[in-house]
Amino acid sequence: MSTFLSFAFAAVLAATPLLFGALGEILTEKSGNLNLGVEGMMFMGGVAGLAGTYYYEKAVGEPNAIISIVIGLVCAFLCAAFGALIYSVLTITFRANQNVTGLALTTFGTGFGNFFGEVMGNAAGGYVSVGAVTKAAFNDGIPYLEDLPVVGKLLFSYNFLVYLAAACTVILAYFLFKTKAGLNLRAVGENPATADAAGINVTLYKYLATCIGGGICGLGGLYIVMNSANGTGGVWVYNSISGYGWLAVAIVIFCTWSPGKAVLCSLIVGALTVIRYYYPLSFIPAAIYEIFPYIATVVVLIAIIFGGICGLGGLYIVMNSANGTGGVWVYNSISGYGWLAVAIVIFCTWSPGKAVLCSLIVGALTVIRYYYPLSFIPAAIYEIFPYIATVVVLIAIIFRKKKNNLPPSSLGLAYFREER
Repeated sequence: MSTFLSFAFAAVLAATPLLFGALGEILTEKSGNLNLGVEGMMFMGGVAGLAGTYYYEKAVGEPNAIISIVIGLVCAFLCAAFGALIYSVLTITFRANQNVTGLALTTFGTGFGNFFGEVMGNAAGGYVSVGAVTKAAFNDGIPYLEDLPVVGKLLFSYNFLVYLAAACTVILAYFLFKTKAGLNLRAVGENPATADAAGINVTLYKYLATCIGGGICGLGGLYIVMNSANGTGGVWVYNSISGYGWLAVAIVIFCTWSPGKAVLCSLIVGALTVIRYYYPLSFIPAAIYEIFPYIATVVVLIAIIFGGICGLGGLYIVMNSANGTGGVWVYNSISGYGWLAVAIVIFCTWSPGKAVLCSLIVGALTVIRYYYPLSFIPAAIYEIFPYIATVVVLIAIIFRKKKNNLPPSSLGLAYFREER
């Protein structure tokens, strides 16, 4: 019984950042915007929230827990919302391609988070970490109630962000399905022309839903950075979001854009994330347990198109000895190469020949620091050269109108034979 309670407790903790990300994306997509930048916004929210609390502690010496919490939440929400605002300006005002812009935001946000996290860590003498007061504020359960037998562990021992995520779920569900503004938002997402004809300010609804949704995603990033369940609470860890944003996007599809169902789907994925610690089976390798959430994602989304060819790229990274680890599995070894490959597809305008040149350029930016180091450029800047180039080129391509350089018109759209 105690093992099950511990497992349930851990599953809820693992599900919370996924729920934040899913709720933010549900709100965004209900307005008709497909923002694939959830991962990037979680990175931005995580590093901004940590920075806010860290520098507050440095400024006052003896921090107040409540103020630390407020500063962390506000910084995380606003920074992620700013990322969503960039997306909104490009897609709503300038009518840029939503898929391309979302991928650019993911690339930008990942580089943004890792860069500023490393900068703060170097300035702090190796790594950046908040104090004990802030860690406790973000991780302690409800006093007295958490000490109750059985019920205390199951219901009252979570940190306040878990209850905030639950509250956001209820509020979002009520807003979408019980208020006039929610009805207007859904109308904007379903048919913006009809909503506009009915006098609804389509642009305002899209901007607000996308920016607020982005801010909610940022709270998920803050949770990951501040949560002590993984032993690194309040410390910036390079690449700490580690795919949670994409799992959140998948959960939005699993739960059919329903805030209530998102809770259940997040719990399932969260449980798959931690099950190996509580119910290990000797005949299942630990590595298989680690990819349980991703296996579930792949099965549900049936994401198998051209998977074989892409898999050869992963094999090359693992077996290549250029980095000194050839033939050795390194955790998170792919480290963003897949998303750089997606960006290259857009750079090369869907041309196999141009893909060779674009891959060489990005590859050169990846290794240039080893051959042409400049003393006035920090190593952290060199590391994000490929991502900076990706963002710049993606933004340039967003506004490109030449038909030969655009993706197929039906790209991303399902075909229904009955609609011929």
